[in-house]
Amino acid sequence: MAMRKPITSATMRRSMTGARSRAEGAGFESLINSACEYYRTKGIADIEKTPEPMKPLGGADRSGRFLACYTKQAQPDYKGILAGGTAVTFEAKHTNSGKMGLDRVSST
Repeated sequence: MAMRKPITSATMRRSMTGARSRAEGAGFESLINSACEYYRTKGIADIEKTPEPMKPLGGADRSGRFLACYTKQAQPDYKGILAGGTAVTFEAKHTNSGKMGLDRVSST
């Protein structure tokens, strides 16, 4: 039987920070999805979330989780087309800081 490492306060902080970041990212993605739906209903754009290219490696465990691997390189988070015919692709990135560096933005 494998021994578990003791849970330290640093481990708990990292775990809580990760959980908070995932929740905030999911909330941000929900806002983007709502905006995309609004644009779709108004005829402004048709933008959809790109599914992750993953393949399950087995069945789900008792809690419904399963192990999976990526089948190819990840695609941009969202892809679509504007009403005038211009294609758009973008990544959904959330940050708690007030700034995001310009190195995160590109025109391609």
